[in-house]
This record gives sequence, structure tokens and C-alpha cells, in this order.
Amino acid sequence: MFDNACKSCFDRDQGSKQNFNMKGIPLLLMAGLALLSFHSQAAQTAQSRMYCLSLRMQGADDQNGFYHLDFTTLNAGVNGELAPDFVFLQSGYTNSAYIVFTDLIFDEKFNGGIGLDLPAGVDADANGFPDFFEVSKSVSATTDGAYSIQNFGSGPATAQWYRDAGFSSGLCILTLQSGFQNLCFLSQFRNFGIHRASFLYARSHECFRKR
Repeated sequence: MFDNACKSCFDRDQGSKQNFNMKGIPLLLMAGLALLSFHSQAAQTAQSRMYCLSLRMQGADDQNGFYHLDFTTLNAGVNGELAPDFVFLQSGYTNSAYIVFTDLIFDEKFNGGIGLDLPAGVDADANGFPDFFEVSKSVSATTDGAYSIQNFGSGPATAQWYRDAGFSSGLCILTLQSGFQNLCFLSQFRNFGIHRASFLYARSHECFRKR
């Protein structure tokens, strides 16, 4: 399933996939809500809390210093984003990204893709927000994934996530399992926490008029 979802990874330099920016969707949402306020007859303020489903993943070398791994959602270049899967590769995991796999000895780059589950299923305080996205909470969890890299191979992946309470950044120990040797990458990750926002909304009385 993942290999089928990832087959477009190797054509990304030709622009076969749309770029996704982690700021784009929230900005469009905010712009749409702002436009609605201009039609209000009695504008009121609503409080909202929101969080970003994307992570920023730092590039990392493997344990031997032979390979380097970068995450991106761009057709060309690297932005470090691990995006929500439903808007990207549709790998079957919660998040996915293209990966740029660099052989540091021969200075060769290979395109690939990865799908990873985030440890987002725990909500210990039952406030409706996964603890993983609340920077006030610590994280210690292991999740599964899968990868596919052109001219290298494909297989399962595991991610160990660690973050201290009160910090937006943490450590992801990513292991790519292969036939000859597992490759281990220590990548710093960052999520953007939960943010409060105020919105103006329209409350029309037209609905209550008698027909």
C-alpha cells in the first residue's frame, strides 16, 4: 500500500505533486472567516483553540555518518515538513513526507517517501486535544511507519518520540529497517503547540423572521 502511495516520490522534481505549506491552510481558514465578518449585521467575537498537524523535522545523519536524511513536502528543495497524510502521500499513516536520502561518501542523492504515525492518540486530561500537540505535556512514545527510497530499498520504520514538558522541540529516533543494517537517525522535531485565536462572526436575525 505504501509503495503505491509513494511511487510519485521519484517524480517530484518534475512537479507531479502539489506543494503543501504548513501555514497555508490555517491562513486560508482565517481569511475566510474574516471575510464572513464583513457580512455581519451584529458581529460577535468567538474564542477558538487550534493546532498544526504538521511537524518540522530537522535533517540528520545516520549512526555511522554514511547517510543523511531530510524531510520535505516540496517538489524541489527541502522544507523539513512532515505533513498530515490526508493532504500528502496518503500512505495510511497519520503523517507523511518526501525524503531526500544522501549518500555522504559518494555525494549522491536519492528521492523517496516516508509515512509515520504520530503518538497523537493520547488525551490524558480529556480536553479534546492530543497530548502530543500540547507543549505543556511530556512525550515518550514509539510509533510505526514505512519508507521507500529509490535505488536503496523499502521497509518498515519505527520512531521513538521524546519531549520534555514545557518545550515545543523534542527528539525523534527514527530507525529505517533494511536487510543488511538498520539505519538510525536522531532528528529534532518541533510542533507548534495549541494557539488561542479570536474570530468575528455574523449573527443574522433573518432566520427568525416569520414567513
